[in-house]
Amino acid sequence: MKEPSFRGRDFKGNWIEFNLYSLNMLRVGRIETNTISQFTGMRDKKRVKIYEDDIVRVSDFGYNVKVGKIVYNEKAALYQVVAPLFICALGCYADGTVDIEVIGNIHDNPEMAEGL
Repeated sequence: MKEPSFRGRDFKGNWIEFNLYSLNMLRVGRIETNTISQFTGMRDKKRVKIYEDDIVRVSDFGYNVKVGKIVYNEKAALYQVVAPLFICALGCYADGTVDIEVIGNIHDNPEMAEGL
């Protein structure tokens, strides 16, 4: 089983990746707790790690392009891409038939998250 990893923004605006063993950074106040997001275990088409609260662009080879955000569905115990009139499990993109690309996150790009 892989160890869960996270990222959070420090008070200087830098993103820091950490795991459960390095949570002491939270205790010393280095990370804004409202920016903490868990790594989904997947990467986008450019090999960028996909985290909860990321904003992604998904398309099936250039068609049906949608922009959505990554959320965790507790009832289904999985990550989903949620966009207006569209919800799909993040695992749907693992087979490579659909492109997924991280284009931002809700903390650095709140204007992109409006309406999602």
